[in-house]
Amino acid sequence: GPKDLPKFAHAGGTLVGRMVVYMRKSRQGLDSFAKEHELLQLQKEVRDTLMELNSVRGDIQAGMSIMPQPNYGHLSHPGTAAGREMHVAQHRPTPMHPPSNVPVA
Repeated sequence: GPKDLPKFAHAGGTLVGRMVVYMRKSRQGLDSFAKEHELLQLQKEVRDTLMELNSVRGDIQAGMSIMPQPNYGHLSHPGTAAGREMHVAQHRPTPMHPPSNVPVA
């Protein structure tokens, strides 16, 4: 009857409140699961990228070891300062020394 209506409303309100709390906790659990899953996925992607970079670095190092040594011949080119000095030194006439049996005045 009408006397039981407040008790029924109170019980219904309590039940709805518990359902809201349960739904909120469930949603928080799902959100944390989703965040954890996203973090695990991101961690896997970072790990895969690092492995790929290490592979590329190894390929580069392997390529560097079979490459010929650099040629620094351009430094001996007459167009550079070092090259001009080397060029002049190589083409400088050698001084004439008198024969050792000729007296020097």
